[in-house]
Amino acid sequence: MFKTFDWPASCEIRAAIKFLNGRNVRPCEIYRHISETYGESVTSEAPEVAAEVLSLQDRLHEELKRRVSLTNSKKAQPVVFVTPLSSAEEVQFWLSTKGFAARTQQKFQNMRGDELFAMGKLQMEKELGVDEGFRLFNQITIQKNICGFKTLRSKELSSVLEARRKKIDPDDEFSDRRDSNDSVASSLP
Repeated sequence: MFKTFDWPASCEIRAAIKFLNGRNVRPCEIYRHISETYGESVTSEAPEVAAEVLSLQDRLHEELKRRVSLTNSKKAQPVVFVTPLSSAEEVQFWLSTKGFAARTQQKFQNMRGDELFAMGKLQMEKELGVDEGFRLFNQITIQKNICGFKTLRSKELSSVLEARRKKIDPDDEFSDRRDSNDSVASSLP
């Protein structure tokens, strides 16, 4: 007499799981494939297959935990800014938050924000060394851009450029007068 097998045979499902495992298919894909091919009820009908599928679910759960922990492992740093109006204590807190060396923090222990903003790249590199000085200069440049800091030189440059524009084209009235369309538009109801 012939022995009859219920479809699907549990050995077939286990073989499919082992085959896909050998191909380095992710557990979620293996579980999806088994569920789509053999149906969701495969675990309840074949107890020996249930253990294989449950181990897949455990591996899937472990993979998800690992991936979630990778994304959550980055610690959120507080957002700290330094401006020309910052006190020496605020500058120290900013330096420590940005992860500057203790030597850097000590060198700038009594420095206010305006003094820090006034320092140039070469001066920072001379005080701290090339790497740390360059890093500090870049961080200060970012802070200057965030707070809209304008140096005296940039204001002087703007006034020189404006004077040169007027000198080149003194009859240019377009930059100083309002557009004629504005006056027409404002007179309409």
